[in-house]
Amino acid sequence: MAQISSYPLGTPKTIDTLIGTEMPDPEGPVTNPVSKSYTVGSIVALATENTLADGITASLFVEYEGNKSEVTIKNGLIIGITPVA
Repeated sequence: MAQISSYPLGTPKTIDTLIGTEMPDPEGPVTNPVSKSYTVGSIVALATENTLADGITASLFVEYEGNKSEVTIKNGLIIGITPVA
């Protein structure tokens, strides 16, 4: 088996597949994890379902080594860091 680092990088398409593990539902019957293939499109749909059209934005203030900053987060990603006097 080849080392995964030996494969070239590519640009994913929604029809491309990835290997993953379906985990047992803790509230369902006890079963073992099962390896399955998932499309990139199905993962994108899962990651974006039940989100607001405009996303969720929040700001928080942090202080590190005496430097204060406002960190702005949208949909779980940091989109801005602004120094605060």
